[in-house]
Amino acid sequence: MSGSPGCSISGYEVKTPLGSFLLSVGSSRDLPDGERAVRRFLSVFENRFNLPRRYGLEAVVSKPPHRILFLDIETTGLSPRYPMFLVGLMYYDGEGFRFEQLLARNPSEEGAMLYHLRGLMEEFDLVVTFNGGSFDLPYIIGRMTRLGIDPPEGLREKNYDLLIYSRKKWRGTLPNCRLQTLEREICGRRRVGDIPSSMIPAAYREFLASGDPRIIRAIMFHNLLDLLTMAELIAALAEVDHL
Repeated sequence: MSGSPGCSISGYEVKTPLGSFLLSVGSSRDLPDGERAVRRFLSVFENRFNLPRRYGLEAVVSKPPHRILFLDIETTGLSPRYPMFLVGLMYYDGEGFRFEQLLARNPSEEGAMLYHLRGLMEEFDLVVTFNGGSFDLPYIIGRMTRLGIDPPEGLREKNYDLLIYSRKKWRGTLPNCRLQTLEREICGRRRVGDIPSSMIPAAYREFLASGDPRIIRAIMFHNLLDLLTMAELIAALAEVDHL
């Protein structure tokens, strides 16, 4: 995801029965604090018998680390009436976190992206999201249904929604429980020059109009940082509560 301004979007084209999309692959080794996030995530499994019971972590540690998928999407609106254009995925591959970002370079590629996503999601036992129960998963299911793709069975049942447990642990002690607030206050990481989530739909439309790859690269980097923060929040939830 690095490069000089004006460089093309890194990745390779994937062909499906519904057309093509771009798949970009990366590693936690390439991101600031990436290796720290891996270590913290794995420490939860090492301490599985001493976890607080209030935050549903048994659903996490009951699965092998490599069978857990972190997911975050970027969309063009707040309702499944509007297309989605980016799916960020992260999972432990035995050495670190592997990132796979599925990009619809234009709205016509959304169907191919979601067709591929359906197969990927079936390979994992748990899907970790942040507000996924209310947003990401209904959005994915809604878009798949609109495009004639059968959604994966049991998707909602295997979701671990970090927002629910973050509110349970930190509501009242922080200004809010937004992901970037938690990233700053709980994970101790502050983003510089990041594109705000609220500006992403307009930025994608600008990308479609201009073709400037710098725009989409900024969105994809934002998406990667969201995924990394989600893994660190799992570790933060596992820490002993201080009364």
